[in-house]
Amino acid sequence: MFKNYLKTAFRNLTRYRGYSLINIAGFAIGIACCILILLWIHDELSFDRFHENLDSLHRVVEEQHYSDGTIFPIARTPYPVGPALVADYPEIINFARFTPCWRILMESGDKSFYERGLAFADPSLLGMFSFPLLKGDVNSALSETNAVLISEDMAKKYFGLEDPIGQTLTMDNAVDFQVSGVFENIPHNSHLQFDFLGQFDTFVKLSGWGEGWGSNNFYTYVQLAKNAHHQDARILPSTSAAKARTGSSTSICSP
Repeated sequence: MFKNYLKTAFRNLTRYRGYSLINIAGFAIGIACCILILLWIHDELSFDRFHENLDSLHRVVEEQHYSDGTIFPIARTPYPVGPALVADYPEIINFARFTPCWRILMESGDKSFYERGLAFADPSLLGMFSFPLLKGDVNSALSETNAVLISEDMAKKYFGLEDPIGQTLTMDNAVDFQVSGVFENIPHNSHLQFDFLGQFDTFVKLSGWGEGWGSNNFYTYVQLAKNAHHQDARILPSTSAAKARTGSSTSICSP
């Protein structure tokens, strides 16, 4: 019987070639679109899933409330937010500030390239997020103000087969950094992307950006205790972490 079905289908295909071609092409395109959509959804849902502390890591966001009733959400926060949150909320056990940089010139010896992958962060970022080091110590890699971590691709790009630890990288012909560690290339499905990572306080000194509550310049991430939930950690302007920001409130959301 199955053989007869195949014969009948083949006859219809040859008899109505145009109609059959339209049906087959439409079916194939539909299947291809479904597969592409599923792959895209899978990729989107995979973001940041490789971090060991994923369930306890959250980004601090701010809501700016204006007199006309509008609310403007922003992911950047002032310099003191992280330390203030840790001081005021026992369920927050750690914090890290992060800021990406503009296009800069990096040089080492006779090699120089314009790079967009430079970022600065508190040393605690390495303990909170899972960015494994191939060379260097996680606990001390960013302990010095002139220290910089580089990705394995950048290590090959600037130093080839040489050991990059202790080597000098010069930024914009002005600032010398010493390589203190090499980390694995960051997966594409990470919302934090960088090829060079320097110490956060070094960036503040170099940029001259204020350390007060007057501007939102930095991303702030916090790590909660195991039994804490980010929805319970909403911070209103009356707390010391936000009282200097009149008309604003901050909240903690997943990264």
